[in-house]
Order: sequence, then C-alpha cells, then structure tokens
Amino acid sequence: MWLDSVAIVGEVMSWIGLGVGLPMMVFVRVLRATKRAWRTVDILVIRQEEQLTARWFANGSIHERPLRAREAYRIREGWHDGQVSLRDPNRMQLASWSTLGPTLSTLGWTFVGAGAIGLAVSWLPLFT
Repeated sequence: MWLDSVAIVGEVMSWIGLGVGLPMMVFVRVLRATKRAWRTVDILVIRQEEQLTARWFANGSIHERPLRAREAYRIREGWHDGQVSLRDPNRMQLASWSTLGPTLSTLGWTFVGAGAIGLAVSWLPLFT
C-alpha cells in the first residue's frame, strides 16, 4: 500500500521534472546556437549632442549608433562589454547572456534529474 503512494509521488515528480526540464534544455540549446553568431567586444559609450552613442571596433572598422531609450536608461558613459553580430558588425547589443545559459542549463538538468528519479520510483510497484 505504501509503495503505491510512493509510486504516485514519483509519477508526479516525473511529470513535473521532465515536463519542465526537457523544454528548458531545448531552450538552452537554442540559446547556445544563437550565441555563436555573436562576438564579445569592448564598447565605448559617449555623450554626443545630448545623446548617448555607442562606438565599437569590429571587422577592421569603427562602428557607432545612438543608444535606444531602454538602453540609455540603464547604461552610463564609459567602457562596457557588449556583443557584435558576426554576420553584420553594425548590429550590437549591450546585454550579456553569459550567466543566463549556465543558469538555465543547471536548472534544466536539475529538473530532468528529479524527473528521472521520479520515473524510476513510479516503476517500483512493477518490480515487487
């Protein structure tokens, strides 16, 4: 009787763990694939004509663009780490995804591991 209760808990764990963990792992793979299209560069943010402008060096030339309102809100003048597209060096982003990938990967593996343990526990009544 108690083994059936444990099996039900294991089944719930497997549904939640695998249902959340597997899509998260797919998302991490997609995130890693898109990250390969960007290269890390140093970006200088300066105030030019009352507007913040970003300048960076990529593919043998200097590029610049004004910061968008949402970027200017959180960025100050000075040097920042950023990323430039390998296909189009005029595309730049100041946000860094360097911690998002490993964090989601760890969470995904944790959920998948809990789901796998839950799946194994849910099969216990079959072997007794």
